[in-house]
Amino acid sequence: MKQQRTFLLLLTLGLGTVIGTLNITMFNVALPSMMTYFDAPLATVQWLTSGYMLAAGMIIPAAGFFGDRFGYKRIFCLALCCVLVLSIVGALAWCIELLIVVRFFMGLTGGLLSPLSLAMLYQSLPVSQQAKAASTWGIANMVGGMMPSVLSGIILSVADWRFLLLFNLPFVILAIFLTLHLLPKDTLRSTARLDFTGLALTSMGSLILLFSFSNLSSWGFSLKLLLGVSLGLACLAAYIIRSHNRSDTLLNLSVLKFRRYVAALIAGGMNSIALYMITFLMPLFLQSGLGVSPLATGMIML
Repeated sequence: MKQQRTFLLLLTLGLGTVIGTLNITMFNVALPSMMTYFDAPLATVQWLTSGYMLAAGMIIPAAGFFGDRFGYKRIFCLALCCVLVLSIVGALAWCIELLIVVRFFMGLTGGLLSPLSLAMLYQSLPVSQQAKAASTWGIANMVGGMMPSVLSGIILSVADWRFLLLFNLPFVILAIFLTLHLLPKDTLRSTARLDFTGLALTSMGSLILLFSFSNLSSWGFSLKLLLGVSLGLACLAAYIIRSHNRSDTLLNLSVLKFRRYVAALIAGGMNSIALYMITFLMPLFLQSGLGVSPLATGMIML
């Protein structure tokens, strides 16, 4: 009975994790098609992916606060419901600007799924089962990052780009059902306040830096780029200075004093940069440069 409960728990949390990571790069293979469909340049269409990743990066530091304050199960279910609604709204989008906005809000909600699911995994299982369960969760996370290219290629070969969003619906509905019936009730509550200033500084710094570098091809190494990068770095520096010797900050920077953690952080960051750079640039090169079909591109990316 305990093994069955553990399996169902992992199934529910793993499904939520897959939904969150799946949507990060779901549009990468579709970018050339989106440029043609909306008659938009790459600098605009790229925000379908960049906007999602930026929004997820902005909200992830606050995931722990939302879980502690309002309940992990409640926020997890709410995030799934938002992804469900936004997938439908995005499929009805009539312009690229609206679709980018939808993808941004999907990042704000879908970005919560992975950290919340991992936190609930550790809360729900005894210590003796946590290592094995975390490995299974990691596999789900890896599958969610590996499958989008193939799925996008298959979908685009037989249907419209809108089905890249509608594809979410059955899995999100299943995840909501499993969450409501299988996950344990919330027990943790916290009266701590969210570090809104810290969240604003880190979010604005990241947003300005990403916007500046994304316009590098049109701006060049100009004063505009220099001002954008300087302002973004200033926001992040202000957060670091503000968080010094404070216990209520959004991110606990004191962990950076551990060299192994810093080394792992750098290695993980470099791995993520290389991974997402390839998954972004390769589909463009294959389809726009070599004329490869979306289906073949997805198979190559696998």
